[in-house]
Parts: sequence; C-alpha cells; structure tokens
Amino acid sequence: MKKVAMTLSIFFLIGLASACFNPADSFAFEVLLNKPGISYDLSKFERARNVIVNEEIIYRSHYSDKLAVIIREVNNPVRGLSVRIQIPTERVEVNFTEILLTIESNVTPKFEEASSLLSSLGYKVLKKSKEVELLEAEKDDGRIRISIFGGEKSQLSVTIRGELNEELKKELKSIAFAAGFGGEWENARIERKEIFYEDLKPVESVENFDFKEAVRVELEWLKENGIILGLSKKDIEEISKVAKAGLSGHNSRIVWEDGWKPYYKTRNPVLLKGVSCESFPLQKLPKGEVTFESKEIPGFDVFLLLILFLLALNFKR
Repeated sequence: MKKVAMTLSIFFLIGLASACFNPADSFAFEVLLNKPGISYDLSKFERARNVIVNEEIIYRSHYSDKLAVIIREVNNPVRGLSVRIQIPTERVEVNFTEILLTIESNVTPKFEEASSLLSSLGYKVLKKSKEVELLEAEKDDGRIRISIFGGEKSQLSVTIRGELNEELKKELKSIAFAAGFGGEWENARIERKEIFYEDLKPVESVENFDFKEAVRVELEWLKENGIILGLSKKDIEEISKVAKAGLSGHNSRIVWEDGWKPYYKTRNPVLLKGVSCESFPLQKLPKGEVTFESKEIPGFDVFLLLILFLLALNFKR
C-alpha cells in the first residue's frame, strides 16, 4: 500500500498584541443610555467608598461581587452614559498544532455525496452552494474543518487543530473518495504549523452569570440612588431582555434608536475594524461593595458642642 506523500512545512506564528480571538468585549455586556430624556449625576460617586473614580467609574456589581460595573461618558459617535457589566479577564498563552491537508484535482466535486457522508460522520454542514461550487463543514466545535471547492481547479482542504492520527486519516480518506478526490488521495499535501499567540480568558465562566438579571439589578440600583434619571421601568425591562455576553464595545453595545438594539443594527453606524486585546484584570476591582457616605449636616458639630456645654452648665448648678 502506498503511503500519503507528506510535505511538512513548519511555521511559528506569534500572536500580535493588537489582536486576539477573545477580547474583553466577549465577556461583557454594555448599554449606552443615549435615549432622549435620560440624564445622570455622577458626582454622587465622589462621596462613595469601594469605588474607583477616574476617567471611568469602577465598582463591584450588586448582582455578583465577581462582576465589575464600569461607567463612563461617551461622546462619539453617539453621546450618552455607558454602563458595562464585565467579567474580569486574564492573559493566557495559547499554543497548538494545526495541520492543513490539501488535495487538488481536475475532477468535478461530488457535493451531494460528500454532504451526505459528512452528515453521517457527525459533521455540521456550514455552507453548501451549487452556484459557487462550495461546501464547508466542521466537527468537534471547529477542531476539524473541511472545505470543498469546484471550478477550473477543484480542491479539498482540511484544517485540523491537533494531530492527524490513523483513525482520522481513514475518515478523511473516505470523505475524499466520496467527494471525487480519491484518485489524488496519495498526492495529498500536508503542512504542519505550530501556532502561538496571546489571548484573554474570563476568570469565571460566562455560563456562571445571568447577564439579563445582572444588568436589571444594576440599572435599578443606579436609578434608585439618583445616579441615572429618566430611565423608565420599561427601558430597564427592554435592555435586560436583550442583554447577553458579547454585546459590548463600540460596534456591538446596545444603544437607543427607535428601541434598544446593538449599535451595528442602527441606521448608518460608524463601525470600527479590529479588536482590542486590553485585559480587565481582577486586581482592578475595588474591595467590598460600593457605599455612599452620609452627607454632613451644616453646623452639626457646633450644635452638638453647644448642647454639651449647656448640659455641663446645668450639671454644675
């Protein structure tokens, strides 16, 4: 039996600081309170404890002390007060082996046969189009991804995150034959890459939190304490209803435009390209729950001293 020809090309890819697969926005929800009639008074935080007041106001969530609440004013392109619920993150180094198996041929791919076999093997068909002669499928949450292209030069491409063992090789061979690439199986080109990059991950799983309840609790607290004014009960309900992790950041945060919706769904949004890899470490959170200091009563100390003086005089008599 002939063995599959293997061309090994090793590349070392270093993750760039300006890009990551999971930015902090993936683990946060944010709403921009830009609806007409809503106002706010942030001066109350100046007499609060367990809160960081700078360009942003940061304190622990009233829904869970494992979440951060980040409040800041936004002026461009939409003006309003941003309220963000954030799971703290930490930096991690990610490294794994990626294998790319490619077969090129002059045959016309058998898309129907390939699609049927892929489904029976547990693959999820992502795209299937006769017009552009394309079939894409994946398995194990994207660990194995298969693409079949037609045209002048047909191609079967398999990307594997991990190792190519004998069992998987046998499976891929059956797919290649079903798709019409069996005659070129022995000429398959295999490239091996070692992938390295820096990413972010949440210190607590997203599944541990109910973002709908978290934002409802926080908006009600801000309203009850006179920090946010003009926000109706209906607004809170509608914002909470759409709340989920990932709706955060410039493009995806919730804003008001004939209803509460992600910014990218508004008319003529000014969208930004790229993502930030800036982390929000647990150390940024202040200790304890935010509390407000009691306001001093003007002249109270003088009044108290006067009472004590009169009591002392009366005692002497």
